Amino acid sequence: MDGQIARLIIDSPKRDADLFYLTRIKAPDPLVWIQVGKKTILLVSDLEFERTKKESTVHSVYPIRIYQKKASKLLGSTSLVHAACVFFKENKVKIVEVPRSFPVGLIPPLKEAGFEIRIINAGFAKSRRKKKKWEVEEIRKCIQIGAEGINLAVSMIANSQIKNGELWFSDSALTSERIKREVMKFLIDHDCQSAGLILAGRKDQTVMPHHTGSGKLIAGDSIIMDFFPKSQISGYHGDITRTIVKGKPGTKLKKMYETVRMVEEKVSQMIKPGVEGKDLHRKALELFKKNGFETGKKNGFPYGFFHGIGHGLGIEIHEKPSLSGGDKLEEGDVITIEPGLYYPGIGGVRHENVYYVTATGATLLTDYEIPFEIP
Repeated sequence: MDGQIARLIIDSPKRDADLFYLTRIKAPDPLVWIQVGKKTILLVSDLEFERTKKESTVHSVYPIRIYQKKASKLLGSTSLVHAACVFFKENKVKIVEVPRSFPVGLIPPLKEAGFEIRIINAGFAKSRRKKKKWEVEEIRKCIQIGAEGINLAVSMIANSQIKNGELWFSDSALTSERIKREVMKFLIDHDCQSAGLILAGRKDQTVMPHHTGSGKLIAGDSIIMDFFPKSQISGYHGDITRTIVKGKPGTKLKKMYETVRMVEEKVSQMIKPGVEGKDLHRKALELFKKNGFETGKKNGFPYGFFHGIGHGLGIEIHEKPSLSGGDKLEEGDVITIEPGLYYPGIGGVRHENVYYVTATGATLLTDYEIPFEIP
């Protein structure tokens, strides 16, 4: 296994998505991942040793205490990075490649031990972007669980009554927090964690796309539900957004909804390998403007369509490809398309579906429809 160049990650798979992808190990504490040639290695504590041998996808797993003991004698430290240094010296490594996310504080010990350091901006998990069939199915499952969570929320809203312009459920005001608590319980029961829940039902909140929602829900105001559950089994995410209204919506709010739905449909028809994400965004802006919905700022507050058209989806809720960063779509990408409109005094509307990019176009992974107006 001798070689001059090695790759190194020291982090927790819980925090570093690339490390989880490369090892398929769920662990809260930092691990030492090494690649020398085509061989991948994990140095782990005794606590994680047996489980890692059974569950990880690396070629070899070694107890890190062996290298920590040697590091204590040779380098005067038992730190993870010094243990890695001992491993490198034993395997005649001279150059160590690290990802740009590598902790800057761990670079000096590597240099002091005599290794040349190279930072690899592209990371070590390029294949992560191109989703395999089983990964697509895991994402689809999470989307469906998110849709069922929205069903639960819609059921509570549909069964509420309007009192003095507010929604009431079981003799008390219906709040965003109350619904989100029920949805979180549902997600846990379905082996998902709440990576994020947005349920905003007031016009002063829905004009801010990432406002998570709080307080009483108001009749006639749009209610944006953006759920992105993460599977506790596979580690993959779903993502789905729907907008509804309980009570009579204003004329402009209703037109906003209809236009957002049309834009999502038109933009999704453009999806195929080679298309740039910025072209999808540009098309959305063009369609909104053509239908009377301008984007800009007033008194420093943005209005119209002022967020990205979508993002890559997988182990992370936002990952490659970057649709706002100029990435070209590739076969195997899983992306969201989520146009929205937001106007102070009126509120916001957003609609989000997930697509799998195929050789000739795209496959819709989201199978869920609800009406805008809830009786």
